[in-house]
Amino acid sequence: MPQLLTTDDVASALAVSASTIRKMARDGELPQPIRVGGRLRFRADDVRAWLLDGCPDLSVECRRAAAVRG
Repeated sequence: MPQLLTTDDVASALAVSASTIRKMARDGELPQPIRVGGRLRFRADDVRAWLLDGCPDLSVECRRAAAVRG
């Protein structure tokens, strides 16, 4: 079974708020989340690959997160 990340997990990794993650997911700027019990979850492998690809959408939030991560 794949490891799933919460909205808070992804927000922490990107140094943004959970509400920003929900907005980015809604706008298609993140890897496609799944719903578990009505809550968003992200496959850890998808998020990791997306980060390694340089956050393909390159939204402002992602660029800021990339700058924070170095």
